[in-house]
Amino acid sequence: DLGRAACTGLTQVAGGTFRLVDTAMPSDLAAVELSGGELGGLAETNVNGPLAWTGGVLGTRTGGSGVLHLLGGAAATGPDAKQFRGGTFTNASLFRWAEGPLEVASSAALTNLAGATFAIESDTTWTRVNGFITVVNEGLIVKRGSPGQTSITLPFAPFNNDGEVRVETGTLFLNIANRSTDAGAYVVEDGATLRLDGAERTFTPDASITGAGTLRLTAGNDGYAFSGTFRPGDGVGVMAVDSDWPAFEPDGVFEMEIAGFTPGTEHDLLAVAGAATLGGTLRVVLTEGFALTEGDRFAILTAASVTGTYDALDLPAGVGAFVEKTDTTAVLVVGQVVANEDGAAEALPTAFALDAPYPNPVATTATLAYAVPEATAVRVVLYDLLGRQVAVLADGTHAAGRYDAALDAARLPSGVYVVRMEAEGFQQTHRLARVR
Repeated sequence: DLGRAACTGLTQVAGGTFRLVDTAMPSDLAAVELSGGELGGLAETNVNGPLAWTGGVLGTRTGGSGVLHLLGGAAATGPDAKQFRGGTFTNASLFRWAEGPLEVASSAALTNLAGATFAIESDTTWTRVNGFITVVNEGLIVKRGSPGQTSITLPFAPFNNDGEVRVETGTLFLNIANRSTDAGAYVVEDGATLRLDGAERTFTPDASITGAGTLRLTAGNDGYAFSGTFRPGDGVGVMAVDSDWPAFEPDGVFEMEIAGFTPGTEHDLLAVAGAATLGGTLRVVLTEGFALTEGDRFAILTAASVTGTYDALDLPAGVGAFVEKTDTTAVLVVGQVVANEDGAAEALPTAFALDAPYPNPVATTATLAYAVPEATAVRVVLYDLLGRQVAVLADGTHAAGRYDAALDAARLPSGVYVVRMEAEGFQQTHRLARVR
């Protein structure tokens, strides 16, 4: 044990224990090679130069009161396991995890500071032997270089991302078995995968997920509370989800960029392998000077099944639209551009209303016009006289405006049908006759 140290040369620890215990003043080490043994203690220690870490223990077996600041960069290399033990660790520069597994062997905390980078360049694991470690990212954590999977499996303590976690290559699997909170960004680049598992993860309104890679959410729909912003694609593009897709919180945002009609190349697309539950706010952003016209349709989501509705639509000024669902898709439909020929906004409707179908009787196609005075969920359905659902003409959150829904009646049997609109306690029906 040493009370305090000020080393201007290289400090080498290959076995035994190098422990600093003077809590009155910090110790300073110029550079460190740690290949075995233990480097830590009860004191505050600055490693001002590079740390070459090929084995052994950072921290102390005797308690979690020591603080170790990595100020000059670190490189974890070699096949041997490297352990974090009791204490607090901060990384203020570049920490390269290049080889070998990392382990947690006591109660500890690691903060990757703002402006620092924790670079994962190894397809291996970071796991618990004993105790726990709380991880807080304020800078950049990046998975790069290696094409396989890196697994970070840490129970009992959170892994909170307040900076940026970026997956450039391979798969980053965060299996964190304690509640975690994110206020930062996750970026998944094309060809890469981010897997999130474990206990509940809360994304605050400042959090975001972006990219053109693959996202896998395996904690179940109750495992995520998303109030942040989700942006598929790198610019315009596709985000694949290799799992179910949980509903967002009402203030969560799915931001969709539109520059044309082709899914994935001219407008964003979310491709979900499992079941998708709609929720939150759908925000539409027009790019490259693209303009919407009434009747435009954009497939924004595909899935094995689609349920739920968006809580709100955030649309460009003067645009009315709604989301049309099938069993496996969600389609943004431009219902009406709310502007007159001079470009001035028309008065929005002041009450819900379902106009009489036109023409009536109908032989081929009928138009069903309806009015929505405020943003809300709207459902327009065609029934036969036995009350059986025949066609869903609208089902989703609408912005305030006037809408037209088209009914293809050419294949319907002759007879009388009922059109019903439901919204916010409002209900109105009209009869429609089909003739040949």
